[in-house]
Amino acid sequence: MKHYASASFWESYNKLPQKTQKLADKNFELLKKDPLHPSIHFKKVKNYWSARVGIKKSRISCRN
Repeated sequence: MKHYASASFWESYNKLPQKTQKLADKNFELLKKDPLHPSIHFKKVKNYWSARVGIKKSRISCRN
């Protein structure tokens, strides 16, 4: 699976607190290694894929 991020994604990512960025980076690495890992909750939602960043954090979705 290929992963892409838009310019607007990076703008939003760069506004996140450093701690949240590190958590997102950690979970993205886990997503690449094991998309079915239960802590990620990787799933299709209509035309998007959703993965959890953390328990209290919103999910980041990307278009097919």
